[in-house]
Amino acid sequence: MRDKFKITIKASTPISCEFRNKELVEYFRKYFNEKKIQPWKHQAEAFQKIIDGKTVFLVAGTGSGKTLAVALPIFFLIKKNKIKKVMFVYPTRALIEDQMKVLEKLCEVFGFGNEVMGEIKGGMNRGELLENLSKRIILATPDEIYWFFRKNVKYSSFLIFGLSLVDTFVFDEIHLFRGLSLQALLLFMRRIQVLDERIGKKWAFHHLSATPQRRLMNEAQSHVIKGEGKGGEITLVAMKKKGYVTDDVTDILEKLGRSINSKSKILVVLNSASNAHRLFYNLGVGFPPKDLLKMVKTNESKERLKNLIRIRVRSIPKDLREKYCDIIFDFLNPSLQEIDYTGDVKFKAEKATWMVSRHLWFCYRLYRKFCETKIWEGMYRNFGKPIKDVMEWYRGLEAKGDQIKDAVSKLTDDIGKELSSEDCSLKEFSLCLQMLCPRISRSVIHHVESSIRVKAEDVPHLTVISYVESNKVKERMIPLSFIERLESISEEDREKLRERTWEHGNVDYAIRRFKLVDEKKVPLIRYSGSMNQKARKGLVRIFDEIGGILLSTSAVEVGVDFDCNILITEECDCSSFIQRLGRVARRSEKGKCFLLLSPDSYDQMRSEFRKKNVEREEFNEHVRKVLPFKHFMSEWSEFVDLIHYNINEQIGVIGRYLNGKMFPTQTEEFSTVIRKLRSNNINLRSYGLRQTLPGVGLKGGVSKDLFYILKYLDSNDLFFSASPFKIASSDKSFDSIIFEKSKYEEIIPDIDRILKMSKILLVIDGGIRLIIKPSIASEYDALYEFKDSPDLVKELELMPDLSENEIGWLMRKRCSKTDGILLLFGDLFFRRVRKSGEIREEVVDRYRIPIHIPDQMYILMFKGYVEKVKKELSKRGMLDLEEIHLIFNKYGIIIEKFFGASYIIYNMLMEVFK
Repeated sequence: MRDKFKITIKASTPISCEFRNKELVEYFRKYFNEKKIQPWKHQAEAFQKIIDGKTVFLVAGTGSGKTLAVALPIFFLIKKNKIKKVMFVYPTRALIEDQMKVLEKLCEVFGFGNEVMGEIKGGMNRGELLENLSKRIILATPDEIYWFFRKNVKYSSFLIFGLSLVDTFVFDEIHLFRGLSLQALLLFMRRIQVLDERIGKKWAFHHLSATPQRRLMNEAQSHVIKGEGKGGEITLVAMKKKGYVTDDVTDILEKLGRSINSKSKILVVLNSASNAHRLFYNLGVGFPPKDLLKMVKTNESKERLKNLIRIRVRSIPKDLREKYCDIIFDFLNPSLQEIDYTGDVKFKAEKATWMVSRHLWFCYRLYRKFCETKIWEGMYRNFGKPIKDVMEWYRGLEAKGDQIKDAVSKLTDDIGKELSSEDCSLKEFSLCLQMLCPRISRSVIHHVESSIRVKAEDVPHLTVISYVESNKVKERMIPLSFIERLESISEEDREKLRERTWEHGNVDYAIRRFKLVDEKKVPLIRYSGSMNQKARKGLVRIFDEIGGILLSTSAVEVGVDFDCNILITEECDCSSFIQRLGRVARRSEKGKCFLLLSPDSYDQMRSEFRKKNVEREEFNEHVRKVLPFKHFMSEWSEFVDLIHYNINEQIGVIGRYLNGKMFPTQTEEFSTVIRKLRSNNINLRSYGLRQTLPGVGLKGGVSKDLFYILKYLDSNDLFFSASPFKIASSDKSFDSIIFEKSKYEEIIPDIDRILKMSKILLVIDGGIRLIIKPSIASEYDALYEFKDSPDLVKELELMPDLSENEIGWLMRKRCSKTDGILLLFGDLFFRRVRKSGEIREEVVDRYRIPIHIPDQMYILMFKGYVEKVKKELSKRGMLDLEEIHLIFNKYGIIIEKFFGASYIIYNMLMEVFK
């Protein structure tokens, strides 16, 4: 008999109230297409505060209309020309895509049209950036904004100009920023405040969150508004785990068996993507995807599923293919390489120069990868001559000093100047490039030729029919959604194409996320962060419409709007659980939640909930004591300040002004550190405000933690990745490896190589002090071995290039009680340990290039200090911090997932052991 008990969470209905601004209420009613609807109390309060020019911090659960509560009055003020420009800032791209629906509908309600809304994305050229910054409504993530800050002065100047024009910022789902990422976000906000103060503007920040951090609420200095969403009564069944979570979930579903039907809406949320995938294949019955399509063809969700069905051009009847070849050509939008150009194809010159810049920087990252690992043989010969020419060009620049950035910028600028008009032909572009830089012209032209897309009118010498009939194009896929959108096609022909697609079309990869549960034909839908965004798109909507079982991970916690009758989930972070529970009974009167708990948490929850009937807010307060939040850094890191100082420095004059205002007492110290880093060609990498360790990219656009996924992948499965967010890529999908047993026991640091590839030793001596020298840790290791020797001369001979001050710091360190703990900066290399534990293989890719994390800060512990450090971290509850990754074996290493984390821990250890 399983241990369990029930708690009833009472239904919550927010209070509606009459809002005195009749004009704004009319827009509110128009949004919902209801004549008598009134805003909820928290929405009305937010409306009034924003119209009065005040800033708000709206705290409300899922389904409470937070975005609408803030966006509606802002759009109203834009309509009245009282606000010129607003920027909505979201933690992730997925959230932008979800909230886009609300904002697009508001644009329609206010008669703006979608042309007033722009989006900032990483990888934009200068023209695209300026175009989107000119919009009145802008969407972005902080990470994408920082992408432009780090790029170069021209891009960052445009961005600074665009940010200075924004009157109002809205930060949604802000609780996702915690610990050091919250510190970085606060510095980002401070940067905007300083810019506005500089030009005498009054800025406004609005914050939205379901579970806000107290620290952020104190910093925001806004009017806090608390609200609640509409929800039905929930019966929570707390259950003690019996074994594996997948077995427990299967057991619960079997007991619910009789009540499960095609109209059921059951959400299963697991913490592990691997467990979710395994459960999907254990529960689901395999069937051809077409069977699913036939099942839902007459269902209202067909309009959603049509986006997942594609037909090859060659499968379209020839008479229709010829009749509508103009339309098909426009959709296929061929590249220069595909159309066999004769030199007169026209394209935008600015686009070509942008392609040149991106291609050269890709080659440069590849070149740096080779230089850093010092492995050219074997890998170098695997690339064709064009890319070798570019890399040789970089070698020549390196010999003259650090001229890479200036050379690329000058070359792309010169190309733009030499071209005679905004539109140019590939022939004109080729001649221009051969004149400016003949050595690399072949590589760049090849890249531009295969990257730039062209329209039908740009190819006067080529007939559309001949293109559509070519064998290469016949293999292209056209989605059914494209056929449905066409306006110039007759209804009779549309039906022919539609039937042809349903009958002969290929099902997109996303449709394979569906199976059926047993003989009941209940849909089983898989949804997780291990899918790419295209695959995830629409899956939740289909579940919301046709029901079934949605099997998910934490990816379903934010940015998706749907309702379920039953939730089955396991113990997790409190904030995550509250988000998951918010999916239950959002639009129905009653719902049920099964919560699987560890024995300790089960006993604690039973003692915490004396009452069996509680209000939603009361339940949230009690459950916070049972399911604690994840652990994040609580201290302010001086190193995060240094990173932001460095970002400002790259902006030029404006950046120096920002630094003077943001870091008035640290400017001299930070300036000295940055100058020293630059003189030694060392770059402090920072990915963004929610930085994590670079992962391993898998097929389908998914990225996984390297310490997990490298246990399953062999060297032949890995190859080089030019992305700074990935240390390697693989052509294997996550689905293909989840049922395999891991091939390796663990991934451990390659200490010998790490010592050799160290670049900086940081010494905390009344501030940040750097000792920069190749292989500095190896030399300290040798010094450490002599720590009991009185022969100073022998020790000093190990460090001939260091100044007296630097030698003094090292000697004091050697004589201190913390001599076996180092704060270092350099490249991290790894080895795999086989199951037997005897063989430790170097982690390399298929070309024998070592897989490594470049330019990382970390703490290294020598023998004798590992257990001491582990004990101190355990005593302070720091072993499970989200910002670090710990490896304790013969040597100990603390790798930071977010810049500044190791600096805080190192300071703490120095205080403990001094």
